[in-house]
Amino acid sequence: GFDERTNFFMDDRRMLAMRAKPASEIRWAYDRDPPPLTRRLVTNVIVHGTAHEAEYAVKSALLLLRSRFDMAVQDSMSAIREDIVRRTPAGLKLATRVVLTDVCRIDARFRSLLM
Repeated sequence: GFDERTNFFMDDRRMLAMRAKPASEIRWAYDRDPPPLTRRLVTNVIVHGTAHEAEYAVKSALLLLRSRFDMAVQDSMSAIREDIVRRTPAGLKLATRVVLTDVCRIDARFRSLLM
């Protein structure tokens, strides 16, 4: 099981905006110069309605792949994502996201990635 008292990240809107900035805007973005090739494979998506109208619980599996330069080795990390998605006049919006990684320690290589 997972201990819900521990977190790798507790990002708010401000921190998520900072994570999404391009490397050119962040002076300490040494891990993104040149940027790595990153792939996010989202599979096994299951959608259920919730007690609230126009709100959905979405569970999916995530596989992150990351490679740098011409190296043949890829870094990988897998996780489960549990999202709450709401239908708004502007379309579907992500309300909350919980990412449960399959590892107990996240390498520094993955700390700057959005999951």
